[in-house]
Amino acid sequence: VRLNVRVEEAKGALKASEEQSQILVENSLGVIMTHSLGGEIISINSSAAKSLGYNASEMIGRSFISFLEPSLHQQFEEYLKHVIFGVESGITRVQTRSGEIRYWSYRNTLYEPSNQDPYVIGHAQDVTDQRESEKSLRERNDQLKAILDNSPSEIYLKDHEGRYIWISREFERIFNVPKRSLGTASMKIIYKFSRDENISLLDASKRILSTDELRLKARKNLQFFLEKIEKW
Repeated sequence: VRLNVRVEEAKGALKASEEQSQILVENSLGVIMTHSLGGEIISINSSAAKSLGYNASEMIGRSFISFLEPSLHQQFEEYLKHVIFGVESGITRVQTRSGEIRYWSYRNTLYEPSNQDPYVIGHAQDVTDQRESEKSLRERNDQLKAILDNSPSEIYLKDHEGRYIWISREFERIFNVPKRSLGTASMKIIYKFSRDENISLLDASKRILSTDELRLKARKNLQFFLEKIEKW
């Protein structure tokens, strides 16, 4: 009698555990599904099916390929060839009943139970909104960059260590003035002055203005450059 009671208790605990697991799956905000090695859907949680505009019963038994964006059909065939070796992950595009394209980030694993045919357990998260936000951010950044690049002002960004991480075209144009306008000969004079006096190129450029080392045009171009430097 005591043994029968224990068996019944074990059965009850197992049933309760299965019911709890089913509730968790059905109410998950993510996608939880299983499919055969041929791609036919065995199970899918209700919230995932609903996000595509279907009931779970409408999807079960159909190939998952029928819910993918048509251009990915060939890719799905390749996926089926690879998932049998263990794990496949990535981002795919699914199509809702109304034709809207959604992005799913997935990680699917082959499961081989001892008492039935192997199948694939799939987990996915809808990342459509995240991708749209990232796209909008990139577009805004591109627009801002275009505005700043076409500004007549010298604009730059530095990191916390003082290193330049972005400069506008005008900044770049001004920054390259010495090499273009002074010429190779004048730059060699500045480099030599810097080495001889053991000072930085910037300090050498400032001090050499008070000498006759450079030609008049080169001195004017260098003076222009140094005035811009003071603003930075």
